[in-house]
Amino acid sequence: MYTWGGLLHQRRRWMRGVEQLPGWLQACLALYGSFYVVLAVLAVVVSVPVALGVWGLHLVVQGALAALCFRRVGQRPPLELLPLFTAYTIALTAGLVIFRLLPLRFHWKGRSYR
Repeated sequence: MYTWGGLLHQRRRWMRGVEQLPGWLQACLALYGSFYVVLAVLAVVVSVPVALGVWGLHLVVQGALAALCFRRVGQRPPLELLPLFTAYTIALTAGLVIFRLLPLRFHWKGRSYR
């Protein structure tokens, strides 16, 4: 998507599909999507160094998976962008939570969503 608003609308439409999935699968996706919230709680409850260690491990695993995928298609993985991707993911997740909780209507391809 070319704009932040367009991206939020697209992801909100996708979330409509997720809302139709079985409860156990929704729970798995919610757990996956709450990684940074859990990480923040870990920093407060346990310690910041432990949370940073978990985040570092997360970056290593994510980087390894990205490198594998990029290499399979003959490309160099842009691993230096992983921290920026983390910031993007946090911003997008926060934006989607707010966007989902607001009672806004939106339109796409002649359809109205709420």
